[in-house]
Amino acid sequence: MDLPEAPKNISQKTPYDDLRIDLGNHHREKKAKEKEHLEQEKKAAAVAKRQMEQHNLPANDSLDPTLYLANRLRNVESLRESGINPYPHKFFITMYIPKFISRYAHLNTGEFPEEIDISLAGRVISKRASSSKLYLYELLGGGARVQFSNYHSGVKQGDIIGVRGYPGKSKRGELSIFAKSFIVLAPCLHMLPRRLTSFVVDETWTQSFQGTTANDTWTPEDLRNPESYVLRDQETRYRQRYLDLMMNPNIQTLFRTRARIISYIRNFLNSLEFLEVETPSMNLTAGGAAARPFVTHHNELDTKLFMRVSLELYLKKLVVGVFDRVYEMGKQFSMVTELTGSYKIRYHANGLDNEPIEIDFTPPFRKIDMLSELEKAANISIPRDLSSENANKYLLDVCEKFDVKCPPPHTTTQLVDKVNSYLAKGYCCLYYILLMY
Repeated sequence: MDLPEAPKNISQKTPYDDLRIDLGNHHREKKAKEKEHLEQEKKAAAVAKRQMEQHNLPANDSLDPTLYLANRLRNVESLRESGINPYPHKFFITMYIPKFISRYAHLNTGEFPEEIDISLAGRVISKRASSSKLYLYELLGGGARVQFSNYHSGVKQGDIIGVRGYPGKSKRGELSIFAKSFIVLAPCLHMLPRRLTSFVVDETWTQSFQGTTANDTWTPEDLRNPESYVLRDQETRYRQRYLDLMMNPNIQTLFRTRARIISYIRNFLNSLEFLEVETPSMNLTAGGAAARPFVTHHNELDTKLFMRVSLELYLKKLVVGVFDRVYEMGKQFSMVTELTGSYKIRYHANGLDNEPIEIDFTPPFRKIDMLSELEKAANISIPRDLSSENANKYLLDVCEKFDVKCPPPHTTTQLVDKVNSYLAKGYCCLYYILLMY
């Protein structure tokens, strides 16, 4: 019996059919992801809008600082009650503000590449009205600042916010990020000094601070004008250092300079195969020559301990033990050419009102003998056998002659140190290099 032939209009399955199915699935997945991303953006924008409405209370900036704090705390609590986290868990940024400035500084005035999508985060350091509805903000982060505008007035000075938008330059040629959306990441609960607004918008300060990046450093010849500081009270500045850095951004360069100095010294010693070590900060016995150490008490061991003054004793023990080259980073260092590009610096040793003095660090350095220089300065003749009683008595007489105060014990070492401190003014005597007692 013959079977009927299959219909000729039924097409055979080809390898391209699987490809079409895969492409179709990929397209649908892409559409689904785009839709999900769009919904997330709408949700974030809605949350930001509700955040702004909760934050935006009229005349908030004119309140008493105590009332301002209570008002901000009430705002934070109201956000929580409405289901909004006032401190969002995450905000992804695409770059830091200094990198944003360096990457898009080439833009021309009036140029706005809207196809570029950027997310930045930082602290609002100034806020001013551009029109009845538009507000201009300055965002500080990484030692640099950038401007952006928005129609919400609820953001306060000191708030940490995240901004999403595109770069561009305003008609005045100022690099800005044109915000598509933004969200408050951490509200500032305390009122900042009122003078901040008038100080930040000063043209000279604004233009000079616009170009500040994380690579800028302070040098001793840089002029600083404490009168221009927003926060001037020295007690407040040193006890609340975070507030000093926030109000006086140029202070940040001092911290960066210190980090560069320490990094340079560490790299230099490491290149010579020195080993960095860390020695105890508290000892059972006082050390540091004639220096008077700080004394503390270990409650658990019921033992008196002395805060270290000198680092060299433990370093010498390490050298005796096994290590040929060791070092430990101290607290005070100075480096010239790596920071200024020159061996000479100008330093206002007598205050900003007086002419600076010039200090020349050009090598080779002059090497002097301490005892010889003391004899020239005081017209004396010190016995060379410093271990003898004659040398001790002679130095006691020198102290009495020049009215040099030297508390007991009157060891020869301490007498030489006191006489040198009094007579050898103007010399940089490196005691442990020039003379080993």
